[in-house]
Amino acid sequence: MDPATAVNILVLVGAAILPYLWLQYRNKRAVYVLGQQDSANEEHQASKQETSSSRSVLQVLYSGPSNAATREVEVDIVAVHGLGANVDWSWTWTDGASHVHWLKDPNMLPAVVPNARIMVYNYESRWHANAPKTRLSLCGKDLVESLCWYRKDTTNRPIVFIGHSLGGNVIQHGLLNANADPELKHLVDRTVGLVFLGCPFKGSKMKGIAQLIARIMHIAGSHIGIVGALGYGDRTLRDKLNEFGKLLQRIRIPVVCFFELKDTDFGRRLGMPHLIKGMVVEEDSACIDLCDHFPLSTDHLRLNKYSGPNDPSFDKVSENIKKMCADVSKGRLHLDQETAFDRLLPHTVEGASFDSHAEEEISYCLQGTRKELLHEISKWAVDARAKPVFWLNGMAGTGKSTISRTVAQSFSKNGHLGGSFFFKKGMADRSGTSKFFTTIAAQLVYKSPSLAYYIQSAIDADPAITQKTISQQFEKLILEPLLKMTLNTQAPATLVIIVDALDECEREKDIELIIKLFSRAKELPSSCLKIFITSRPELPIRLGFKKNQGTYQDLVLHEIRQGLIDRDLTIFLEHEMTEIKKDYNLGNEDQQLPVEWPSKSDIETLVKRASPLFIFAATICRLLKEWNYSDPQEQLREILAYKSRNKQSKLEATYMPVLERQLIRLDESDKEKVLEEFRVVVGSIVILENPLSTHALSQLLDEDEKMISNRLLHLHSVLHVPSPPGSPVRLFHLSFRNFLVDPERHKDQFWVDEKESHKWLATNCLRVMNKSLRTDICEVQAPGTPRSSIDPQRISKYLQPEVQYACQFWSYHLQQAEMKVSDGDEVCDFLTCHFLHWLEALSLMGRVSESLQAIKALRACAH
Repeated sequence: MDPATAVNILVLVGAAILPYLWLQYRNKRAVYVLGQQDSANEEHQASKQETSSSRSVLQVLYSGPSNAATREVEVDIVAVHGLGANVDWSWTWTDGASHVHWLKDPNMLPAVVPNARIMVYNYESRWHANAPKTRLSLCGKDLVESLCWYRKDTTNRPIVFIGHSLGGNVIQHGLLNANADPELKHLVDRTVGLVFLGCPFKGSKMKGIAQLIARIMHIAGSHIGIVGALGYGDRTLRDKLNEFGKLLQRIRIPVVCFFELKDTDFGRRLGMPHLIKGMVVEEDSACIDLCDHFPLSTDHLRLNKYSGPNDPSFDKVSENIKKMCADVSKGRLHLDQETAFDRLLPHTVEGASFDSHAEEEISYCLQGTRKELLHEISKWAVDARAKPVFWLNGMAGTGKSTISRTVAQSFSKNGHLGGSFFFKKGMADRSGTSKFFTTIAAQLVYKSPSLAYYIQSAIDADPAITQKTISQQFEKLILEPLLKMTLNTQAPATLVIIVDALDECEREKDIELIIKLFSRAKELPSSCLKIFITSRPELPIRLGFKKNQGTYQDLVLHEIRQGLIDRDLTIFLEHEMTEIKKDYNLGNEDQQLPVEWPSKSDIETLVKRASPLFIFAATICRLLKEWNYSDPQEQLREILAYKSRNKQSKLEATYMPVLERQLIRLDESDKEKVLEEFRVVVGSIVILENPLSTHALSQLLDEDEKMISNRLLHLHSVLHVPSPPGSPVRLFHLSFRNFLVDPERHKDQFWVDEKESHKWLATNCLRVMNKSLRTDICEVQAPGTPRSSIDPQRISKYLQPEVQYACQFWSYHLQQAEMKVSDGDEVCDFLTCHFLHWLEALSLMGRVSESLQAIKALRACAH
C-alpha cells in the first residue's frame, strides 16, 4: 500500500470513529463507512426505524392484487439487502425532499408485476459497529429456513430472488444449503429467477480497507466475520461459485447479473470527495459464467436505488423481473394443467371425446353437406346475444352424431372447443354421469391453460370433489372456475361443450339434471360458455328443456326442409358410390363396374327410401363394400328389390337386407342353426354393457371363437368388427340394437329376446367368476398392497377381459333378466364361496365402489 493511500485510509478511519463516538454520547447521528447505503438524510431516517433484531425476519412490502377474488398471487419476490444496510432504506432513492422505495411504491415494481407478493429478508449485515458475530453460511441458512416456515401454506408458489451486493452471496449460500437439505429442497425447485445487483461472487478488491476499518473500530463493536470472507479471488468463494454454477445448470432458470460502471466515492459520503473512491465489485466478480449480465451506469451504492418509473436502471432491472414473472405465469399454467389433469384423469371416461379411437366409426359430414345447419351452429357459438344452449334433436339415424363430431372438429380447429362427451348405451361409463363433469373438466384443463389454475384451486380446496354429486362437480369444476376466469380476463374466448346422444344416458333424472345445470351458463358474463346438445326427442329430455325455458334454442333435424335433406343424401351417396366403384375396379381388373354405375335413377331411389335417415345411406354403402359376398352391382340390385315392400319401416328397410343375407341358399336345418347362433352371439353383443373382443366374448359365452367370427362375417355393415380381432366389437348405431329387441317384432326370426339375453349373460358371468376367482388372484403375495403399487399389466394378465366384465356386470344382467335370488341357488352359492374374492377383484380393477350398486341390485332380486 503506497503512503498516500495509507494516509487517506487513516483519515477515513478517523473520520469514521469520531462521529461514531460522538453519536454514542449525543445519540443524534449515525455515520456509516464501507457499505453505508445513503447520505445524511437516509441516516436520519434510519434513526427512526426499529432495530433489525426487533423486526420480523421476512417483511411483506406488497401483498399482491387488491382484488384477491379475481386475481391471484402467482409468485413471491424476495429481496435481500447488502453489507451494512437494512430493509428500510437499502431499496430507497432520495433527493432530500422525496423518497422512492422501488419495491413497494405503487408505480414502481408492484405496477410492473401486480400478481406478485414482494417481501424483504431482514438480517444483520452490520460489520463496523455493534456487529453480530455471524458469517455468510449462517445468513444463507437462516434465509431459507425462514422462507420455508413463512411459505408453509404456499409451498408450490414460485420464487424470484433479488440480491444487492452481499445479499446475492446470502442467496447463493441459502440455495446451496437448501439443495443439501431434503426438507428445504423444494425452495430450490420453486426458484424460477435470480436477479443479482453488484454481488461479489469472487470477492471485492476493497476487502483490505474494510478489514482495516473493522479492526480499528473493534472498540465500537465491529466484527470481521462477514467482511473477512470477501477477499478478491478467495478460494472458498470460487469453490462456492463453482458449486453454485452446477446447481444453476441443473435447475436451468433465468439468472441476470448487473454490474456497476462507476466508481463509488466513499469520501463524498463524509463530506470529503475523492478521498477514497473505487470500484467496489468488479464486473468479473459480479457476473456468473453462462448467465446474462448487463451494465448499469451508476456506482455500487446506487445499483439498487431508482428515482422513478423512468429511471433507466429501473427500466432494465424491472424488465428482467417482469419477464421472469411472465415466464412463471406460463410455467405455472403449464404446471397447473399437468397437476389438475393428473388428478382428474382417474375420474374420466376413456373414449368419450369426439376424437377418441372409440369414435372412429363415426364419420364427419361430407364436404358440401349440412352447409346451412353447420353455418347456423357456428353463428350461434360466437353470438353473445344467443342462448347458451343449442339443442339439436332428431329421430334415430338422422345423422346427429356425425353432425356433433363435425361441429366438435370445427370448434377444435378454431380454438372454441372446451370439451366433448359422446354418450353411448352399452358402454358402462359412457352411459352414466358419475364421471361426466370430471371428464369435461379434464378437457377444459387441457384446452384452456388460464382456466386450469382455477380448476386446480377447486380440487385443492376440496380433494374429494371428484366423488361428490354431479351438481357439486358442475358448480366447483366448471361454473365457478369459468366465472373467476372471466372476471380476470378482459375478453375471454367462447368455449363450447359438445354433448352427443344425451338420450343414451341411462338415468332419466340425470338427463333432466344435466339440462338444468347447463342452463346455468346464462349466469356467466360475456357468453363465455356455450353447450351444444344432440339427442332424440325423448320425453325426459323434452321435459328437461321445457323446465328451463329461455336458456336454449332448438332445431329438429328431421323437420329440415326436405329438399335440403335430399340434396345432402344425394351428395353423400354419389361420393360413396364413386369411391366404392374406384376401389372395386382397382382390385378386380377382370370384372369392372361400368362407368355409368350406379344410374341416376338408382341414386334417386336410394335417396327416396333413405330420407331423412342418413343411417340408411351409410349402412347401404358399408354393405356394398363387402365384396366377399357378391359384387356391388349385384348387391345393389338386391337392395333395390326391397322397394316393393311398402309397409316396411325405414329401419326395417335399412337392416333386413343385411340380416337376410345370412340365410340365402341355406336349407331349413342350416337356417335354424344360423338363427340360433345369431341370437346367442349378436343377441349378446347388443345387450352387453361394455363391448368385448371376439376372443373375450367366446370365453364369456363358452362358445367357439371361430363360430363367433363366422357369425359376424356378413354383419360388418352394422357392426364394427376390428381386424386384427383383439379390439372390442361395437355397434355402428344404437338403432340396430333397438331394431333387434323391439317387442313389436317378436314374431320375426331375427328378433332378440332382451330378457332372455340378459339371463344368458348373467348365467355365464357366474360361470366365469366361479371358475376364475380365488384368493390373491394376481399372486401379489403381500396382503394390503395398494392397487397403485401393482403393475397394471399384472392385473390385466390375471384378470382377463371376460373376468373383469363378469365381475362388473353380473348383477346388472341378473336384475334386467328379473331373475329371483333365493337360498341354495347358484347366486347364493357364488356369494358363499366367492364374495370376498369378488370384492378383491373389483378393488384390483379400481371398481370397488360399484359393489354397492351391485348389492342393491341383488336385494331387488331377492325373494
